[in-house]
Amino acid sequence: MGDLHPIVIPPLEHTFKSIKFTCSGEGLYKDGYLYDSHAEKLIPPKNTKAGSEPKEFEKKPVAYWKAQCAFRGLNQTGAIADLQLRLREAKKKILPEIKSIETELNKEFKKKNKAARNDSWTSLKSVEQKAKSDPKKYLAEAFPKGGSGRPANLDIVVLKIGADERLAVSDAAEAMGLESVSVDAPWTSNKKPNPDRWVIIGRTRDAVWNQMRDIEREVGRSKQTFSIEKTKPQSAKKVESTPSIKNVKAASNVKSAKQDATSSASTKAVPRARSPLRMGPLPRPRGGRTLQTARKSAFVEPVPRQNDQSSSEKETNNAWDITGEYNVDCPAIESEWGPRGGLYDPLKLDIYLETKNGKRQLYGAFDFRVIEGVMRFEKPVPVPKAEKSESSKKRKKEDGLDDDGDVNMDQYPEFASNEGPNDYSENVFHLGAKDRPTARRPVWRYRWRGTETGEGEIQLGSDRAVRSITFSEKGTKVSGTFICDYTRECHFTGTKVSAWPRNGYLDPDVQWGKHSRAAHEEAERSRWGGGRGGW
Repeated sequence: MGDLHPIVIPPLEHTFKSIKFTCSGEGLYKDGYLYDSHAEKLIPPKNTKAGSEPKEFEKKPVAYWKAQCAFRGLNQTGAIADLQLRLREAKKKILPEIKSIETELNKEFKKKNKAARNDSWTSLKSVEQKAKSDPKKYLAEAFPKGGSGRPANLDIVVLKIGADERLAVSDAAEAMGLESVSVDAPWTSNKKPNPDRWVIIGRTRDAVWNQMRDIEREVGRSKQTFSIEKTKPQSAKKVESTPSIKNVKAASNVKSAKQDATSSASTKAVPRARSPLRMGPLPRPRGGRTLQTARKSAFVEPVPRQNDQSSSEKETNNAWDITGEYNVDCPAIESEWGPRGGLYDPLKLDIYLETKNGKRQLYGAFDFRVIEGVMRFEKPVPVPKAEKSESSKKRKKEDGLDDDGDVNMDQYPEFASNEGPNDYSENVFHLGAKDRPTARRPVWRYRWRGTETGEGEIQLGSDRAVRSITFSEKGTKVSGTFICDYTRECHFTGTKVSAWPRNGYLDPDVQWGKHSRAAHEEAERSRWGGGRGGW
């Protein structure tokens, strides 16, 4: 019945000896029940042997038993026990006349459904409508077996459909040997796009993934554009240099009201109106900040705070927005391990600041071609109280800040050894409410777990080594060291290209657990029995 679905017409009806049956191309129904040739097996026996436990039978509603009697040409009156007794004694099968009706109605329904489906198909205007209506038929038209005549890198389609339709189309594409992937949709306004994800389908993986990267870059740009527009502070209205006639009149009315007021203690004072000349822009809410974009030149400078702001709030405002996507350069890795598929394939690092179960943690999801995994940053070493009490000028000089407030990176050492204990607890990763990279705290130690990208082997013991990453230029640049079994210790640098990580749905904490010793042992037991899990 592969030519039956999707069904676009209502069931056909047929009356036989005053009994109404329906058919939707998959058999004859009576009140929603098909003919059951084994109905007698569901009838409890009359008597059970002494000492034996009674056998449990599946309970069916009275409509089921009436339907089975109808298919066999038996009387449908009475309770369930009467209907069961009638079936047991008759021991009859489906009437030949009803079986013949079922066969004819199945054929008729398929014919009418196919005609209606073809008529509705031609009326569909967009590819999304066709993909929703019949994914297999649409993909067969979009990707004919003889080829479409388009180059392989252009032989792709992008469908803007909902989650249920995406799943159906992806399943149909897999059955046809096509490649498919889902990707976030670009923003076209300050509201989240609907649908929020698209599906890309093509003949080759390279073509699909190239299109996916193009859309991801467009998503990053669109999010930055509309986030900046949404968070732009409204410009204050200009106040006229001379008071208007309306304001002068209002002021004179207030003055006359004051003169007419009595000095009695029981008389209420007239509230003083705020002068229009004193009105300025409303103060910004505390805690608000302007979102940063990917390029340094596009970063918006922090809005000046009120003078009465507490020192703790000022310290928070000095923190950088380091979350997002970074393109990484590592000559040692890139010279030894070329681009995958011969395409432009930059090394990637995505920084996440997560709060889960009340614990704040800083993660980095990286893809360094030969190795991929998760970095987990340790909480910073507390600053001694003696240093906190120093004046801002002296602290600025000692901490190596230049006149612009940026850190002089030459004064900070890099962690190039396995510094730190081999055994550690989860507490070393739990950050305080104010812990995040700043100009005075740019160097962060990290441990990592991951897999090599060939056979997906988990790198056991990689989290014993401690390395570091240094954030600079207000969080738009990174530099650090990395080492694994497949490459010598190397130095890398990175530049922020998006304020959002590539995968907004990634749970770094879950990925960290998937690369534990227990996960490694499980993978070793079934290493040759399955493929590698993707990121």
